[in-house]
Amino acid sequence: MNFNLSVLAAMLLTLAVTLSGCRSGTTSEDGRTFERVASRLDADGSYFMVANPRYLLERLERDGSRLVAMMAQSDLPREIRDPFLLFSSAFEIGWHLSGVDELTGYGRSSSVYRRDENGRPRLFTNRSTVLLKPGAEGALWALWGRKNRPLSGEFDALPVGTAFAADFEFHPEAIWEALCKTDRSAGELDRISRKLLNIPLEKLLRSISGEIGVLLFLDDGADPETLQGVHALVVLNDRERFLFRQLGRLAQLLPGTKMEENAFSIDLTEDYPGLIIRVSLEDSMLFATFGADTMEKLGGAARLAGTPEFRELAEGLPAEGSGFFYVGSPLSEFLASLLSRQFDDRIVFDAGRPVAGLAVTRCESDGWSTIARATVDYNQIEFLQELALPFFAVVSSLSDQFAARQNTILEGRYREECRSRLVAVRDALMKYADSHKGAFPAQAGIGGLKELLENGLRPAALICPGSEDEAAAAPGEFTFDNCSYLYFEGYTRRSNPKLPLLIDWPFNHTGAVNVILVDGTIETLKIADAENCRKVASFLQTRYQYSEKEFRELFRKASRLDQQFELE
Repeated sequence: MNFNLSVLAAMLLTLAVTLSGCRSGTTSEDGRTFERVASRLDADGSYFMVANPRYLLERLERDGSRLVAMMAQSDLPREIRDPFLLFSSAFEIGWHLSGVDELTGYGRSSSVYRRDENGRPRLFTNRSTVLLKPGAEGALWALWGRKNRPLSGEFDALPVGTAFAADFEFHPEAIWEALCKTDRSAGELDRISRKLLNIPLEKLLRSISGEIGVLLFLDDGADPETLQGVHALVVLNDRERFLFRQLGRLAQLLPGTKMEENAFSIDLTEDYPGLIIRVSLEDSMLFATFGADTMEKLGGAARLAGTPEFRELAEGLPAEGSGFFYVGSPLSEFLASLLSRQFDDRIVFDAGRPVAGLAVTRCESDGWSTIARATVDYNQIEFLQELALPFFAVVSSLSDQFAARQNTILEGRYREECRSRLVAVRDALMKYADSHKGAFPAQAGIGGLKELLENGLRPAALICPGSEDEAAAAPGEFTFDNCSYLYFEGYTRRSNPKLPLLIDWPFNHTGAVNVILVDGTIETLKIADAENCRKVASFLQTRYQYSEKEFRELFRKASRLDQQFELE
């Protein structure tokens, strides 16, 4: 009975707190902020979030001021204290000029817009809003423009095959206007701009202000590795030709660059067939294209706005805004192909339900708002950002480690198989010595190995499995390209038993070299950087301590082989 009374008391207390909170929320400043944000969102959907940064911003300013005051009164050395105070002063100015402290609230929501024939959500309406204080003048808010414009013309320009498109306002002159409110910042930065860039800072910022367009569209079957079928276009303002001149100077440093009066192109077809980057200046607008015949294909393609997919996404969205962002289904297919290749098809990524969406951003009298139609809601977007992307990053890292481990295992197998094959070569050398009064083949390099082939050794025995060499079809066709080993001539059975007769080509294995010694021993030398025969000879000298005469002769032979095969 006591337990039941406790539960009842807790329920009544919770109800009282909830009701009191609801009554006071509508009259408090926080409550009004909540209602203003919530009124622009959909409260009956799959996602709803309202945030009030008031106390966070107040705490940051208060604690920041305390920290600066504490540092100013501290006994720290001036070389530590003064730079910190200077940075703090600059940060405080930037904080207020940016307008971060003018933010009063923001929120996001998602609701189902359309369902499929099975009743499952197929399309969502995603809304977001940012509220500012009355008369907000921060550079951060002015940077993206202050007015809306019709967007139908931009929509009509998109071609079928568009994977991503964005068109938005960018007004960096707002930064200049904010800097002019300070005592010295604008003047100092202007002097730097004149000295380094040879143009006044205000003139530069105003010259690139305005509309920016970005477009990525893909041909059917676009290849993420060779980039064939991938096209991109970037359009932005360049009224003073500043960007064009700077990009042109950089392009001249690259091979395959062709310069014209108002354009230049960079030919990358040697590495990527058909790929050309072209930059041109027309009517104070800079056009940068990526791909083969990009402008021609853009002009000749059917329009995306006429497709059912785009019409459904654009349905009910504002006709005017400060900009838009579009993600098309071709992007999901392209990324799925790219990821599958990244994981060598060990993981096959399915693009059966591609992500697509269209978002329109608007300037409002008291802030900003965005409304979008998309195949995913904010729950899925947050999952992708916070869980899926880190998961794939971890999997990718583990995949690289797995591949490295797999390569190590394969390398060990190749090295052991190499040793096994050298048994036949060793036996052929010993057999040859038995029939030539203890002398091994006298000819240097490949000539000595040809003698072994003429005496019955199979050409495949002279191929290391860790190399890309191919065995000769017959002993008479044997050349340098059919051999993975290097032969040291002139030794006999009476020579130092630990001198080398034959060694691996230095790059057959990673960190190891197999060697046949005069006494018939086959050893694996652990050499981290066996880049040439001289290093192998030096390693053997350290291990077996040859006489001075023996080492000089060995080193001379190694040097001759290095010179012959350019292993310097």
